[in-house]
Amino acid sequence: MYLIGNARMDVPVEEDTPFVLGVNVEVDDGDKHDLKMVISTKRLLRLMIKTEGVQTDATYKLIWQGYPVLVVGSSDMDWTFHPFAIAICNNETESDFAFIFNFAKDSCYKINETEWNPKILFADASSAITNGFKAVFGFPFRRLMCYFQVVKNIDGKLCGIQDKDEIRNDIECLHLCPDDETFNIVSELFLKKCQGKNDVNITTFTEYFKSVWLTSNRYWFIGSRNYFPITNYGLEATNAVIIKEHTFRERLPVGQFLEVIENAIVKKWSNERDPVNPNYKPFYMKP
Repeated sequence: MYLIGNARMDVPVEEDTPFVLGVNVEVDDGDKHDLKMVISTKRLLRLMIKTEGVQTDATYKLIWQGYPVLVVGSSDMDWTFHPFAIAICNNETESDFAFIFNFAKDSCYKINETEWNPKILFADASSAITNGFKAVFGFPFRRLMCYFQVVKNIDGKLCGIQDKDEIRNDIECLHLCPDDETFNIVSELFLKKCQGKNDVNITTFTEYFKSVWLTSNRYWFIGSRNYFPITNYGLEATNAVIIKEHTFRERLPVGQFLEVIENAIVKKWSNERDPVNPNYKPFYMKP
């Protein structure tokens, strides 16, 4: 696998020819192994400098060996998602994400001769993604959350609470806050209202909500995200297309899937962003 990746690391002349940004394959005598490979094109890397944000997500439904496939991209001002790169790793650790972000950053500089230092990260609540991003791009940055994931987690915690509908309506009001100051004020009012219920179940939920969604992962309200969408549906839809159109809902051996990445997935992404393509997908810089 290393030889396959290493042989494709030369930057091609063509804008839409996929190449490997970085590869690492290690196997020891105990059958422990480490696999990381990142693939993109020159055209996709040129899109990176148009945005200050990154979206990333993984799916496990593509490779027979069970490796996650990670897509990295961003959304334009029209809330359309654009993939920049795709990676195969055998895990989702901090070092895996740092590897992906680091080679994406280095390759972006080689192609554009401009530093790429995004200040927004939009993903699920994984600390591995957060720490991998921080290791490469530093701090500060704004860690946006997908509102669908917030609601999904909150609803699970509200089961069995008598006033759950009222609480959910209040949380929806929090979601609509237009800026940080308003969010802070409304959050305090929400916590005071919950404390006044004198219900042990509501108290337990409030402690959870304050810790997870008002402190650690607080940027899920509309005013926190500038032009970014409120959910990661665009990226998730990209993963769904890969499953449906490129693997036909079958898990492929990792070597075969790499061929699909190179010859179909990444090349298609890149071709679709060529202005001469009849089905051109522009990266909108204005709403």
